[in-house]
Amino acid sequence: MTDSIYRLRHRDVLCICVLALLSLGVLMVHSATMRVTGNSSWHWSADGSKQLMFAGVAMVVFLLVGRLDYTQLAGAESGWKRSPIVWALAVAGGCCLLVLVPHVGMQVNGARRWLKLGPIQVQPSELAKWASVLFLAYWLSYRPIDLTKFVRGFLPTLIPIGVLCLLVVIQDFGTAALIAACTLTMLIAGRAKTWH
Repeated sequence: MTDSIYRLRHRDVLCICVLALLSLGVLMVHSATMRVTGNSSWHWSADGSKQLMFAGVAMVVFLLVGRLDYTQLAGAESGWKRSPIVWALAVAGGCCLLVLVPHVGMQVNGARRWLKLGPIQVQPSELAKWASVLFLAYWLSYRPIDLTKFVRGFLPTLIPIGVLCLLVVIQDFGTAALIAACTLTMLIAGRAKTWH
């Protein structure tokens, strides 16, 4: 039996899953925002068109980011102070601080979670999610850290993520809990031992 030329690679399966979830999300958001009318025919609402536009922008970003060589982000030879990942964590923390400043952070539905950047609004806790995962991946793989030692290895790894979680938890407990759960999972995968 010959091998098929249509064998899927892991990244192909991941792309199909992302496309399927994106399509399902657009369809679910559109169906949730439809108004009850006497017309039984299918029609797109303005909210559905807006979500479709967001999905298109997300696909373009997905394709652009997929072409990046993420190994260059680590910058292991330049030291941690010049690493773009450490700076991304610092920017995410700074944005989470800015949200708390009156007249800078926007209050939407009773929660001050948003920053207005021109025509769009950004939620810094979303930046914090990505920054914390990237920082831990960088810190655990490119730094000579002995996670079996609590004071010299484990604690310095947790301090930046802990500060970020404290800034996020003020207005968004769910995101802070997600960051903490991801941190715990990544530390377990990195074979951290807290009992030494």
